[in-house]
Amino acid sequence: ANIPKPLAAAMIEAKRPMRRDFYKRLYWFGRVESKATWRLMALTSGQITAIKAMDGSPVRKGNILFILGGPRIKHKLKALRQHVATIEEQVSLAMGIVRMRRDAMAEKMAKREDLLSAQEHLARLKDNLSTAKKELSVLRDALIVRSPGDGIFTNRQVSPGQDVEQGAHLADVISPELRISARLFPYTGVSLDGKRAVVQMAFGSEITGTVVRVLPERTAEGATVIWIEGTKITRYMKPGEGASGWIVLEVQRNCLAVPRDAIVRDEQERTFVFVKTPQGYRKKAVKIGLWDGAWCEIVSGLSGNEEVVTRGAYELFYRDFTKTYKVAD
Repeated sequence: ANIPKPLAAAMIEAKRPMRRDFYKRLYWFGRVESKATWRLMALTSGQITAIKAMDGSPVRKGNILFILGGPRIKHKLKALRQHVATIEEQVSLAMGIVRMRRDAMAEKMAKREDLLSAQEHLARLKDNLSTAKKELSVLRDALIVRSPGDGIFTNRQVSPGQDVEQGAHLADVISPELRISARLFPYTGVSLDGKRAVVQMAFGSEITGTVVRVLPERTAEGATVIWIEGTKITRYMKPGEGASGWIVLEVQRNCLAVPRDAIVRDEQERTFVFVKTPQGYRKKAVKIGLWDGAWCEIVSGLSGNEEVVTRGAYELFYRDFTKTYKVAD
């Protein structure tokens, strides 16, 4: 049975297979995040009297970011200072009593028990003074919120003049170094640590990173979570940005390949191609391997010298499952 000339001319093309490298890939999706995020909390209740960093600005470890004050803080500071001053006066008096009783004991005018009692009282007062001074120091330190590390000041939750309670979320400092937290479904027994990861960027461009960690826990959907890092991820991506790509598991070099459209399948999912011969187009069973975009690896069934139908293969396949079609003149 000959192919009608319009079908042959318009719908059938044949080309020789090519040699290509094929990559065994494992696809993933994820989101860009900072390697470290520090949540800044109010260490005491008070009022935000100053914010020392601009939103989105870089900060260094130890930089002052917030200062707390306000009426409640002033009242508490005043009360603590008065408490410290009162105990200091009591300590001074108690030291005088200890000296007097020591002198009296030397002149046989006081008992040793009286001196020991005065010394014990002085020791208790000194302990109380130390505790009061620590409370005052802790409160003063709590009024200043510093950056716990080098990063970017972001996600500010409060404004100057706002009252906050102890433990309130003030802002975040995020590390400028980024990573991708990605999810995938690996094959059983496959190793991912240290593998090269390709990140698909906008407009078809790509950057690469490395799988630096495979987290032990799985998601509710059963996915494995990995961290992908690299200098280009930090340079070209932003926190919160969605990302997708693939892990390169294996590279097979110089493989015989045909376009995806050359492969046809029957109801049993067996794979075939049509080759052009002097007698016509003939169907041949082939074993396929890896897919890579528009190309498919041919493991067996082709020598590489045949001309393979790359356009119109399914039209040939469904016109007749058994016939060999003659090549149109």
